[in-house]
Amino acid sequence: CISSFTMNAAKVNNLFVGFSLLKTLTLHNNQLVSLPDVLFGEMSKITELSLSCNNLTHFPTGVFSPLKKLKKLDLSSNQFSMISADFFESLEKLTDLNLQNNNIASLKQEDFEKRQSLSSLTLGNNKLQSLPGDVFDALPKLSKLYLNKNPWQCDCKLLMRISKQTQNFHFWMNYPFTCVQTFNLQCTYFKTEHKHTFQVVSCLYFFT
Repeated sequence: CISSFTMNAAKVNNLFVGFSLLKTLTLHNNQLVSLPDVLFGEMSKITELSLSCNNLTHFPTGVFSPLKKLKKLDLSSNQFSMISADFFESLEKLTDLNLQNNNIASLKQEDFEKRQSLSSLTLGNNKLQSLPGDVFDALPKLSKLYLNKNPWQCDCKLLMRISKQTQNFHFWMNYPFTCVQTFNLQCTYFKTEHKHTFQVVSCLYFFT
């Protein structure tokens, strides 16, 4: 029986009828701009799905509903400008979400509601400038968080918040920490045991 399949064509409507045993699906680099809402209707056994390197900006409501066993979802290198909890509705077993190389500019705690199984989240190379203090509180199992290569607008609250997060899980960012704008900050920080993470010791405003 077929358990893994990679597609290199752009026509996806009704393509997967009869593939009910499929476990891994790659729709990488197909210039997709949208997905039909019934695309995954017969594919309840899929555990890994890649939609990377397309031109997706949103999903139709319920498109992932049949994928009750999905654990890994790769949405990197698309055109998403926001995250919506509706995107991932019904993905109760999702553990690994990759949103690297998109246009995401902000995050909210509700974006991750009901994603309590998520253990790895990749948001590197987006347009994030700051982080709400409670944004990851809805993810109790999160152990890996990747936020490198974002245009951070650094202030004391952001840097101390990041430092706190590094104490809770593996937190990957640029080292030294890269800020587009620092708002007259003078911070002391040091490397942790992980090569590319750091903790802030102190952070104070200063005047020039």
